[in-house]
Amino acid sequence: MAQLGPTPDGSDLTFEVECRTSRSASRGRLHPVTIHADWSVTTPHDLDAERVAMALGGYTSCIDLVDRTVPALQELIGLRSRRVRPPITYLPPRRWEVPSVVGCGCARAFPSAAAAATHLRTEGHVGGRFEAPRGQLTRALEVVEVVWHGFRAETPAGWDPAVHIREPGGLQELWKAGLHPDQLPAFAELAAGVTEPLPVQFYLGVAYGDVDPGLLADALAHRPDPDVAAWLAWAPGLLSQDTGRWLELGVSRRELIWLVEHEVSPDAAYEAAAGTWRTPHRAAVDLAVWAEAGVTPSVEDLALLDRAGLGSTYRPSAAVLDQLYDGLHHLPMPPTRDDLAMLLGLLGTRPRVIAAVSAGVRSAQDLMSGRFEMEAG
Repeated sequence: MAQLGPTPDGSDLTFEVECRTSRSASRGRLHPVTIHADWSVTTPHDLDAERVAMALGGYTSCIDLVDRTVPALQELIGLRSRRVRPPITYLPPRRWEVPSVVGCGCARAFPSAAAAATHLRTEGHVGGRFEAPRGQLTRALEVVEVVWHGFRAETPAGWDPAVHIREPGGLQELWKAGLHPDQLPAFAELAAGVTEPLPVQFYLGVAYGDVDPGLLADALAHRPDPDVAAWLAWAPGLLSQDTGRWLELGVSRRELIWLVEHEVSPDAAYEAAAGTWRTPHRAAVDLAVWAEAGVTPSVEDLALLDRAGLGSTYRPSAAVLDQLYDGLHHLPMPPTRDDLAMLLGLLGTRPRVIAAVSAGVRSAQDLMSGRFEMEAG
């Protein structure tokens, strides 16, 4: 986007200011100033000479105008026109933070994006950040409010908020949260296959959730659901080239978290389905259950569990596997966590696994070969 100027049409902004030559003076003479489209300022003063005079103990309020008030005004116009996104940060579970400003003395945490963004648009917060004289900034804002027609905005032609935003009043909520209506169609396009209105949280997530738009769009093409869209918009760590394929397999949110965190490929679900009785969805769910425990079964492992009559009923426990692994890792060539998960499923209890491993068993294949029974004798 091109640099935002002091007026909507990019023209110069000229208005009168009260120029004081003493910090303690309550009044000063009026003269015009002009803020140009590039935010340079023209005043009747020779500002370079005035800076020299200030260095020698003099004062002119127009130096504060140029150095403090105009930068504050530039930020306020960007925020109030919603052409600059406010620097708000979401911290779970229900807190929005803003950069603290000593001159404002505001709380850093707010209960909603709208509350946080609204505060950042206040004269007190921005003026405090730039240490702008309050009277100067107030006068400049009065002029700007008129020129910008109160910073009102129309929705894009042909884009109906009622069709695209689920909550009544959602458009107003997003406006309060710092989002211009012009931005929303591009956000909604990321979920183009979703036929229902999208939650406000989806739009907020795209704006403030640090999500990769391409990965989000790909995932939602596989699962075009408004609630999934809102969830994924706030879960950038779960978005990868595989996310959409997992969603297409019908996994739940929790299952997706386990699979992505353990870096299981969707290919494993299709391979398991081809090598066992499972459907691809059932295989994906089983792999997720194992991933929750931090282990990954092979196709052969799943087939072995089927032959043992366990099927999908066995759910390995991460806590028990941790105990087993910690207690047995001192042995020569100890079993891996994956092997221990299989032994625990086939033997049923931790003491039986410990006995088998102590007798030399290191894998399910060792156990099924009959070696354990012979050695335990």
